[in-house]
Amino acid sequence: MALVFKVDGTSMYPQYIQKIKYDDELVWSENTRRNSSALMTGKIKADKYKLDISFKADMPQTYVKNIRQKFRSRTEWHTVIFTDESGEQQTKTMYFGSYSVEPYWFVNGQMMYQSINITLIER
Repeated sequence: MALVFKVDGTSMYPQYIQKIKYDDELVWSENTRRNSSALMTGKIKADKYKLDISFKADMPQTYVKNIRQKFRSRTEWHTVIFTDESGEQQTKTMYFGSYSVEPYWFVNGQMMYQSINITLIER
């Protein structure tokens, strides 16, 4: 099975993904708190995906620009299709958390990168 990573129907270069970190974020009820005995009270309402994706440093500069354009599109919610940690394909509504790029140097007129990372969080 091939790794899948699409945002709003556009493949986002899964062949250049170096690492994916899957976080399962628990969402607690609004009234979650510590009581007078310091015990936590509340209910888990849902669990949501958070993806931290790192791309390979040799990713072409045009691909990095395309990712940046998607990130800066000012669209709040995105349909994201990805391969999860068990190899299954998931479709989730997500938003971008952070986008970070650490340039290294120019080689033959192309920017080379030390790291390219994006974070997506399920709505």
